Order: sequence, then structure tokens, then C-alpha cells
Amino acid sequence: MDPAQVAEDRRSITSFYKSQPLLFDGMRRIVSLAAWLYDTELIFRTSHIVERLQVFLASRCLVANARLWWRTHPTSNGRNRELTSYMQRFTQNFH
Repeated sequence: MDPAQVAEDRRSITSFYKSQPLLFDGMRRIVSLAAWLYDTELIFRTSHIVERLQVFLASRCLVANARLWWRTHPTSNGRNRELTSYMQRFTQNFH
């Protein structure tokens, strides 16, 4: 991997976590799905998170049932990590 890309990814990841993203548990107890999606996408835009990191970072905010869904989902093996597709599948399952 290109050292400049590694440095950019580190800055993006640090910026994302400094924004204190909401957690989503799939049970709508911690935060509603709509609020979580909005907050996460807002952080991506305002922090200039590159697309290749967005699904990875969003998945780091899943806890409990939502994290279990992610771990058992057929596309969580590193393939099909495009954000729009991820959000559509996620919304279908937890909305």
C-alpha cells in the first residue's frame, strides 16, 4: 500500500473517531436507525472520509444485534463494501 494512502487513511480514521459517532445496536435503544444513518453520513461528509473506508468505519459503530448481523452477513467478508449498497441492506434489515 502506498505510504501516502496509509497516512490519509490514518487521518480519516482519527477524524472519524474524534467526531464521536453514534452507536447502533439494531434494537433502536441506543439510537434510532434514521438518526444513526444521518449522523454517520454527516461525519463522512464533514470529515472528508474517503469512500473506501466508509463501510469499514460504519461497521465499527455497530453493537449487539447489529454487529451480529454484520458478522453473519454474506458480504461482510471484504467484498461488496460500497456504502450505498451497505446502507440499503442494513436499512432493510433494521427498519
